[in-house]
Amino acid sequence: MTRSRGNREKGRMRVEPVASPDGLDLFLDVPGRLRGDEPGFVAPLRAVDARDLAGLGTLARSTAVQGFLALDSNGEPLGRIAALFNPRLTDPAGASVGQLGWFESIDDVAVAGALVGAAGAWLASRGARTLWGPMNGGVHRPHRFLVRGFDRPPFLFEPRNPPHYPRLFERLGFRSIVTWRSYEFDRAVAGSLLPVFAAGERRCLGRGKYRPEPLAAAGDAATVLARLHALITSVWAGHPGFTAFDRDEFVETYAGVLAILPPGYVGVASEVGFGDVALALAYPNWVEEARGLAGDATRWAAWMTLGRPLPPEVVLHTVAIHPRARHGGVAAMVLRHGLELVVRDGYERGIIGLAIESLGRFERALDATREYALFARAAAC
Repeated sequence: MTRSRGNREKGRMRVEPVASPDGLDLFLDVPGRLRGDEPGFVAPLRAVDARDLAGLGTLARSTAVQGFLALDSNGEPLGRIAALFNPRLTDPAGASVGQLGWFESIDDVAVAGALVGAAGAWLASRGARTLWGPMNGGVHRPHRFLVRGFDRPPFLFEPRNPPHYPRLFERLGFRSIVTWRSYEFDRAVAGSLLPVFAAGERRCLGRGKYRPEPLAAAGDAATVLARLHALITSVWAGHPGFTAFDRDEFVETYAGVLAILPPGYVGVASEVGFGDVALALAYPNWVEEARGLAGDATRWAAWMTLGRPLPPEVVLHTVAIHPRARHGGVAAMVLRHGLELVVRDGYERGIIGLAIESLGRFERALDATREYALFARAAAC
């Protein structure tokens, strides 16, 4: 049950840093305690969060992390937040950015304000001049709030939070600095758009400059991951919140995701004489299966060995194009790939997840059903 002001003894709240294994366990318990009975709640993988918060993973190479808990007079959690400081992360003006991650709170601005205040002070002491959140280590890791579309069912890897989270941030002086949108369409729409993008792909291929390639044919997993890491690093350069990260961090973050994908759900386009310039990544919306893990990452491997029938939806999650290829017709190539999956594999619906740029014909044919935002404010406020 989501807790509100009436569930705590007013005036007896305290915020304390996570400084022990027991404190970390309680920190990890907070989402389930505050939101466990929400429709659509998908518990985060506990071992993955524990690794990053305890400094045992690749995140620790670049980023210092400190968790904070808001507790009532009985020691029950009212919320949590983590402060993350990567000295290489700066805003467009060059000011050091402190990240606010792993945020959870009851619907009470005093609780949220105390958490943000504690994390902000910790970050300011390390040189942060502006605060961004929610962000768990950069834009290649979980970040942003859902701000519209709470009536829609969740999809796998979608940022998901109660409606009061962004409202609390706004009341604390934060403003949206980047927005994303998600679009939904049925098989009939996919079938109607597919010939349009297929024609665009043929024109692109006819120039002889680009060629598509399903990455399943590219070799072993290490080769695939190396190519994707190089491509994503080049495509995301300059994106707000992005700093370069090494291949080990990429593998730790994404290898598990890529391992569950059916053949043909990851593809690249390469430019003759240059190399990879575009990526299209889709996955079946196994959100109910993820919910069934109940946050236990050890059950992921067992789930992967089972026969997994395709769900009704496929998520077209990543369409990334190198700046040098954004006006060469490559977008038609990668979007055709996603539409074809919907039709070929018999999905009822498709979701274009977390688009940050204009989708051209898609936007003319579809309405965005969800919106997400990253928020910022000065560290001293």
